[in-house]
Amino acid sequence: MLPIFPLSLVVYPGSKYPLHIFEERYKNMVKYAIKLGEPFGIIVYENKTLGRIGTKVKVESITKNYPDGSFDIVIRGEERFILKTMRENIIGYFEAEVDKYEDMITGTYSELEEEMIAAFNIVLEKAKYDPGDNFFLNLNECKFKSFKIAEKAGLTLEQQQSLITLQNEGERIYFLIEHLKKLAIELDEKESMRQIMQNDGYLN
Repeated sequence: MLPIFPLSLVVYPGSKYPLHIFEERYKNMVKYAIKLGEPFGIIVYENKTLGRIGTKVKVESITKNYPDGSFDIVIRGEERFILKTMRENIIGYFEAEVDKYEDMITGTYSELEEEMIAAFNIVLEKAKYDPGDNFFLNLNECKFKSFKIAEKAGLTLEQQQSLITLQNEGERIYFLIEHLKKLAIELDEKESMRQIMQNDGYLN
């Protein structure tokens, strides 16, 4: 049985994410996972609806302990899973039977990857945002580049969940290319709107 942490959050395989753990049941769950060196699962819970596809995560480090017993951790996403059954245990957190959720089709998508990264760089330039050298270093090294780009692609929670359910890297890359192209247009429109506001003729 996999311990489950329902959150308004999608964690991609390979992604790192900081969490603040404060509920007693989840403090127990995380401490138990750390002690055993075992993963727990993060699955989207939004608008009283639980997702079916989640990601196993492991605790990389405890970054801070607080006087009230809560603590900060950094988790790293591992493999995806699909939820089969779930129940609440006597400690109060959820456990589930899960199956692996892997890509159905594998292959190389170098041309699509180049198109996705080019679209991503256009968005970064328009947004005047630099994710840092480590981001691009990790992007070069990761197996599924779609998941890394998705971290900084400005996706809504619903879009993130849609992306993580896709079982083909090519489909995920295409999903992101289309999203990034739309985002680039929106950034153009926002820039135009800023210019209109600055030159609207009103005296400050």
